Amino acid sequence: MENPEIVEKSARNVLVMATLSHMTQHLYMGVSVLYPSIMAALQLNYAELGLAVSVGAILAGILQLLMSILSRYTPRRIILGFGNILYSISEFGTGLSQNFYQLFSANLIGGVGQAVQHPIGVSILSDKFRKASVGGALGTFYGVAYLGNIIGPIFLATLATVIGWRNSLFLFAIAPALIGIYLIIYLRGEWSAGKTVKHVSLRKDLLSGIHVKGAVPVIMAQSLLAGGTGMGALVIYTPLFLANQIHLSTLNVGIVFSIMMLGGVIGPMVIGKYSDRIGYMKAAIICSLAASLLVYLLPSHIISSPLMILHLFLLGILGFPATSLLQAHLSTVAKASQRDILLGLFFTIGYGLAAVWSAVMGFIIQIYGSFKPAYEFMAFLVLLGSLPMIYVKLQR
Repeated sequence: MENPEIVEKSARNVLVMATLSHMTQHLYMGVSVLYPSIMAALQLNYAELGLAVSVGAILAGILQLLMSILSRYTPRRIILGFGNILYSISEFGTGLSQNFYQLFSANLIGGVGQAVQHPIGVSILSDKFRKASVGGALGTFYGVAYLGNIIGPIFLATLATVIGWRNSLFLFAIAPALIGIYLIIYLRGEWSAGKTVKHVSLRKDLLSGIHVKGAVPVIMAQSLLAGGTGMGALVIYTPLFLANQIHLSTLNVGIVFSIMMLGGVIGPMVIGKYSDRIGYMKAAIICSLAASLLVYLLPSHIISSPLMILHLFLLGILGFPATSLLQAHLSTVAKASQRDILLGLFFTIGYGLAAVWSAVMGFIIQIYGSFKPAYEFMAFLVLLGSLPMIYVKLQR
C-alpha cells in the first residue's frame, strides 16, 4: 500500500505541472488586446475577425472528445506536451499572418493544441485527487492558470507598444514549446487513462456516461453558459469594447482587461474551495445568475471610470467559476470508467458551441454597429443556462 503522504505529494506535483501547462494556453488569451491592431493590419471587420478566431475554438471543441478517447491508448503526458507545442506553432503563425486566410489557418493549428488541455488535464487530476477535494484541485487548475489571463494582456500590450504586435507574438511562442517538451519528460509516470481505469468498451462507456443522472442537463447548461461567461465571446470582445467604445489605448486596454482577468483567477479558486462544502451545482447557479446581470449591464458604460473597472473585476470573479464547478460535479457523480468520456462530451459540445456563439457575436456587432445587442444576447444565454442547473439541483 502506498504511503498517503507520498501519494498526496505526488498529486500536488502533478497539479503544479498540469496547471503550468494550462497557464501557457491562457497566457496567449491576452492576444485579445491585440485584436484592434490585428484588425487594422489585416484589414478585417468584426465578422471576419470573429470567424477567424472562432474556427480554432470550434475545432478545439470538436476534437476534445477525440482527445479523451485517444488518452485511453496513448500516454497522457505525450498528448499534453504536444498540445503545447502545437499552440506555440499557432502563436508564431499568427504573428506571421498577412491576411484573413493565414490568420484562419494559424487558429486551426491552435485549435488542435487547445483541444488537449482541458480533457487531459482534468482526467489526470481526477485520477490523482479524492472526490472530496477534486473541486479545490480543479479550482486551482483553472484559477492559477487564469493568472496567464492577467499577465498575458499586460505583457502583450506593453511589448506591442515597444516592438510591435508581431514580434510580441513571436516571443510569446517560446514558452509553450519549452513547457510542452518539459511535460513530456516530467510526467513519465502518467500513462494512458486506459491503464489506470478498466474500461468495458468505448460504446458502452459512452452510453453509460450519457445516462449518468443529470449529465445531459449539465452539458446543456455549459453549452449556453459558454456563450456569455468564461473564455469565449466575453474574452474575445471585451478588449474590443474597451478599445472601440471606451476608447482606451492598447496599453490601457491591457491593464483594465487584466483586472477583469484577476477576478477570473480569484473566483474559481475561492468559490471552488467553498463549493466543496456548499455543493458544486448550488455555487454554479449563484455565479451564473449574478454573471448574467453583470454582462447585461456592461455596455451601459460609455467612459472609463472606477465603477466600470470594479464592474469588470466582479464579472471576472463571478463569470469564470461555473465551468470548473460543472466539471467537478460531473467528476463526482460519474464512475471512473464513465468520467473521461463524459468530460470529453462536456468539452466537445460546450466549447464547440461556445466558439459558434463567439462567431455569432461578431456578426451581431457588425450588423448593428454596437456592442450592446451582443452583450444582451450573452446575458440571455447565461440566464438560460442557469435553468438546466436549477433542474439538476431540484432533482437531487
